[in-house]
Amino acid sequence: MGSPFTGLLCRQLIDLLDENTATGRRIENWPGDPAADALALRLCGALHSIVISNPSDPLGKIYPDGKNPHYADILSSAIKTHDETLCSWLDLPPQTNETGRAAALFPGLLEISRRCKAPLQLVEIGSSAGLNLQLEKFYYRFGETGWGDPGSPVALNPVMRGKLPVLSGELDISSRTGCDLSPIDVADEFQQLRLRSYIWPDHQHRSDRLDGAIKLALNSPPLLKTMDAADFVESQLTGRSENTAFVLLHSVVWQYLPQTTQQRIENTLHEYGSNTDKSSPVYWLRLEGLGGKEPEARLMLDSWPGHNAVVLARSCFHSSWIEFV
Repeated sequence: MGSPFTGLLCRQLIDLLDENTATGRRIENWPGDPAADALALRLCGALHSIVISNPSDPLGKIYPDGKNPHYADILSSAIKTHDETLCSWLDLPPQTNETGRAAALFPGLLEISRRCKAPLQLVEIGSSAGLNLQLEKFYYRFGETGWGDPGSPVALNPVMRGKLPVLSGELDISSRTGCDLSPIDVADEFQQLRLRSYIWPDHQHRSDRLDGAIKLALNSPPLLKTMDAADFVESQLTGRSENTAFVLLHSVVWQYLPQTTQQRIENTLHEYGSNTDKSSPVYWLRLEGLGGKEPEARLMLDSWPGHNAVVLARSCFHSSWIEFV
């Protein structure tokens, strides 16, 4: 996924981690599924946090390109020196809140607006810090076509494969609310550090976008609830406003939800969607992988009444390239 440094770091960690440190012991004896728990990303994020919070730390000598000839010795020493810190970070599930994915999601919202001509009630699950709930404040460039304020602190310019998205129509967002089991408060400096740490060190463009999105969020904090995703969707549909388009939104979160939660959300959408009318439609817009090891995601849109499902685009998981259908 375009991070040679992270690949090198993971390969080196395999050789260096052992039972001589608490970090090594925890990883060697991890009780869950290391892949499903994103264990590699947890440890890489922990190491990156040390470099960000203390640029003078010796560990910083190998970041962000890994070309230092003493790479292995520096990394080995850092694991021993920061053993306690690294262990504490292993308890934290990764929080990326990748703003680049808005480049795929945003044209999907315009598609919804063209279809229904009604104000949008945005409801996002797995919101993290809620940065993508403010996606209409970003500037987008698709090929030679731009949308939004060129002075926005977040500018997205994905590589386009195939045809360009349709950018006609106006967005009228009446409300926006997100949920997460552990929502991020961007006003908290440690939480900002978490978001920055999970961005790969050789992806400076992503770090710059994150800083811009945090700036926007500090000016207008998103409304986030600490809730189970299925409970949240049901509560939002139950309390929805009439004559608005309900839009369930999410990106690269579905794989982290238990299957029972996934099924509850689908059942709830079908139940409420089948009992709605054209004045208050229901939409489900998401950018998600298809399972397995396929290295890309799909932008999918379901709509009610009269359930209809379409694929709008395919992209990489950070939406640095997008191919609209």
